[in-house]
Amino acid sequence: MSSRRLILAAATAVLLAVSACSLNTGSSGGGGLACRDVKLAYIGPLSGPNQTFGTTAYDGVKLSVKDFEQAHPGCAIAGVDAFDTQGDPGQVPALAQKALSDKQIVGVVGPGFSGEVKAALPILDEAGVPTITSSATNADLSKQGWKVFHRTVGNDDVETTGLTDYLVSTLKVKTVAVVDNGQAYGKGSADLFARKIERLGARVVVRDSIDASNQDYSSTVIALAAARADAVFCGCLYPEAGRIVKQLRSAGSAAAFVGPAGTYSPDFIKDAGASSAEGTYVSAASAPIGEFAGYDRFAAAWQKDYGTVPDVYSPEAYDAATAFLTAINDGQRTRAAINTWLDSADFNGLSGPIKFTAGGDVVRTKVAIYQVKAGQFHVVAQVPVSQS
Repeated sequence: MSSRRLILAAATAVLLAVSACSLNTGSSGGGGLACRDVKLAYIGPLSGPNQTFGTTAYDGVKLSVKDFEQAHPGCAIAGVDAFDTQGDPGQVPALAQKALSDKQIVGVVGPGFSGEVKAALPILDEAGVPTITSSATNADLSKQGWKVFHRTVGNDDVETTGLTDYLVSTLKVKTVAVVDNGQAYGKGSADLFARKIERLGARVVVRDSIDASNQDYSSTVIALAAARADAVFCGCLYPEAGRIVKQLRSAGSAAAFVGPAGTYSPDFIKDAGASSAEGTYVSAASAPIGEFAGYDRFAAAWQKDYGTVPDVYSPEAYDAATAFLTAINDGQRTRAAINTWLDSADFNGLSGPIKFTAGGDVVRTKVAIYQVKAGQFHVVAQVPVSQS
């Protein structure tokens, strides 16, 4: 190579290096921090009886980081730290404090459940740590005036609107029995369900609660079976939902069993048993698994990395991480700058448009209704809803 070509090659290498560095230094929003100087945190259940929701969300975050950094090699972050709540809100305050004490952490994906969010947000909000949950749906979470709260999933108010409309309009349900697991998520969704289905003309003939930690729900099951309602709604997560539907079928109840998105898990079908789970319904104000745009590519990548198919809220977790990564790549490298960026975020994610209301909600206009058929969840309807 001639000396002139050597000089040109060297100059080109310098320009490329400068270009790559420019992606890592950012704008005034980063205060001089590089992408490699910041990281994210995931807070949620990675062990315990409800770990499926946590591991699914964490996997979505990791896949988002992998995809984003492949597309933006000049903006690789320092990583994602995971904090295992074991599904216990009592453990959340200490974990939130630990996450915010690490100054490299500029955003939190999670917490996973509504009760965990209630425990974490006072701490994270005071510290100004932007937070995006992909699975906590309690409608009241966006009404607390928190400055850092966001979510990429539709809330319970939206979900139950679509579900009750489907039950009354399509399944012609006239009487329902309503039970909850006594927790923030379950009770909130059950209360909303009862109110909304009564407004549509159906009658609630039983309203009860169970202790989610118990294995035997005999007294509640007897009351539910005796009521002979057209449908039983369980404001539950999948472990207790699986147990209660199995016990209902053993008691001879043929009522349609209906659960919110917390029921969507292969473990629900496993715990209930194939015959008891068959025909049950689950609703979710999230991307319809198997039917949203981009699902095939997403599912192939998921299968390659994790050996399974995406779960409900997998796309929402992916989008939560993508929102943070897009802000970071845009030059926002501090908690305050990223939070400001999120408040005006507007992009198309896997799960739909990502644009947050003043309270932190993402707007969703359809609710997916799943039914278990031959041991698998299948989308049987996408109910349009309006969201103010």
